[in-house]
Amino acid sequence: MLQTIFGLVRHGYDPYVVGDAVTSRKVYDKDTALSRIAGQGIQCVTTEMVLLEWLARGDTPEFEKSISLIKDLIREA
Repeated sequence: MLQTIFGLVRHGYDPYVVGDAVTSRKVYDKDTALSRIAGQGIQCVTTEMVLLEWLARGDTPEFEKSISLIKDLIREA
């Protein structure tokens, strides 16, 4: 993931990394990679942040469904 992100930047893209959607064999490696990415000015976000930004508005049926899904996921975690 780390090399892909850096490659995207080299090719002119402005990627975001969804921190809770990536993993590594060791927690330390994941944390170090995310720290390195953030240190390069690449934005690290969460799944919840992405969902809410995609929805853009809080007065739609889709928003209500998504909030229920997010709450269910939080309870499971």
